[in-house]
Amino acid sequence: LTPFDTVELRTAKARKKFHHDIMKRKELTAAEKRKRKLKWLKKLYKDAKNAELIQENETLKNDPNIEQMYSNPFDEKRFLKYDNNEFDKEVNSLIEW
Repeated sequence: LTPFDTVELRTAKARKKFHHDIMKRKELTAAEKRKRKLKWLKKLYKDAKNAELIQENETLKNDPNIEQMYSNPFDEKRFLKYDNNEFDKEVNSLIEW
């Protein structure tokens, strides 16, 4: 017998939301994609902003409170309420900015 894979065990336990209505399932899937994209954009912005601040001031390198020095525009909850087109337009305008 093969030993159990920890990743397989963890992912097999993960619950996925299911709705009997196909349109509702599509909405839920789109909302999950937006959440994942926002999480990625927040991390991307945080990493870039931290690198920029550290480049300007080397003493901030080990400062645990560096993230309180700026606000992340992707932290706003309004993004979750948009439909796909509005979401993409808003995110792209922030990225271009």
